Amino acid sequence: MFAFEGDEDDAAAQLELASRHEDWSGFQQMSDMVLLPAACYPLYPAVAQRGPLPEAGLTLDTGDSYVFRREPSSDPARMQIFHMREIVRVADRDTVIEWRREWRSRAEALLRSLGLELELDVAHDPFFGRTGRLLAAQQRDQELKWELLAPVAGEKPTAIASSNYHQDHFGLTYELQTAGGEPAHTGCMAFGEERVTLALLSAHGLEVSSWPEQVLEKLELKH
Repeated sequence: MFAFEGDEDDAAAQLELASRHEDWSGFQQMSDMVLLPAACYPLYPAVAQRGPLPEAGLTLDTGDSYVFRREPSSDPARMQIFHMREIVRVADRDTVIEWRREWRSRAEALLRSLGLELELDVAHDPFFGRTGRLLAAQQRDQELKWELLAPVAGEKPTAIASSNYHQDHFGLTYELQTAGGEPAHTGCMAFGEERVTLALLSAHGLEVSSWPEQVLEKLELKH
C-alpha cells in the first residue's frame, strides 16, 4: 500500500502539483500496510503462533469483514471494497475435505431457503497471465474452488458464495501444524454480503416489505 510519509514541505509541494493536475506520485512511498483481498488471510499466522492445533482442529469465523480487490475487470459486481463473511476450517486433510462437502449442501440449502435460484459451478480464482492460466486450470481440475451463482443482472448468474480448499499451502507457509505435527490443511466458505443482497433484490424486488413472508422470517426482517 502506497502512502505519503513526508514532512510539511513535502505535503505543500505535493498539494501544489495536485492542484495543477500534475503527477504527484513521487511523494508516495511503499508502506508496511496492505489491504486484505480475503478475510481469512490474517488467521493462519495467528493460529500458527499458538502452536499445534487441538486434536479436532479449529473452525473460525471472520465475522463481517471488509476486503479489497483491484482487479482488471469491467464486471460491476467486482467491487473494489465489500463485505465478506468467511468460515474457515483448519485441521487434517480428511477433516477439511469432509467439512467442505458438508458446507456445499449447507450453503446451498441456506441460500435456496431465501428464495434464490442457484447454480453450482467448479470455478477458479481470477489469475492472470500465462502462469495464471496454468494455475486456474489446476484449480478447476482438482475442484479446489466451487461457487454458488444466482441471477443478479444480465443473462449470466453471479457468484454470491464460494469455497476454497487450500490443501497444505498455509500449513507449510506458516508452519501451521496438526496435533500430530503434520502440516495442517485449510478450507474456507465465503459469502459476499453485497452480492447476496443484490441477488435477493433481483429475486424479490426493491420493496423489502413485499418479499415472501418466509424469506422475511428467515432474515429476521418481519415486524
